[in-house]
Amino acid sequence: QLCLWIQSYCLYKKNALQEAILALEGLERNDEILQLEAQIFYRLGDFNACIDSYNKLSQKANLDSSELKTNLIASYISGGRSNEVPALMQTLKVTPRSGFELAYNAACASIEGNNYAKAEELLLLARRYFLFFMILHRI
Repeated sequence: QLCLWIQSYCLYKKNALQEAILALEGLERNDEILQLEAQIFYRLGDFNACIDSYNKLSQKANLDSSELKTNLIASYISGGRSNEVPALMQTLKVTPRSGFELAYNAACASIEGNNYAKAEELLLLARRYFLFFMILHRI
């Protein structure tokens, strides 16, 4: 199973996405495989499958990772389900103030909802958080 995961990951990194999904076929869906599968589906533009993989991951394990929460929210936005993002963020116990990526995602959802004033506010927040991140990490 590990060898097939590694093969799929390498194919994913090479952007051979259909082959990467095929390499995962028949494998038990553990946390690592579900996360890779979600990332592949996201790149393929199959956002419903991506969301489904993240939901399965959250049922199997506690979705504590900020990165996974951010990716799940981005999947909803990219999949045209921005109207569900505010409730999803409440469920995941995150806010735009949780980090620059979440502020950016919330801004994208606001744009989808034609709330441009809120989107501008959130983009400015994302920018401030990002600049702080850059200073903090001396980038």
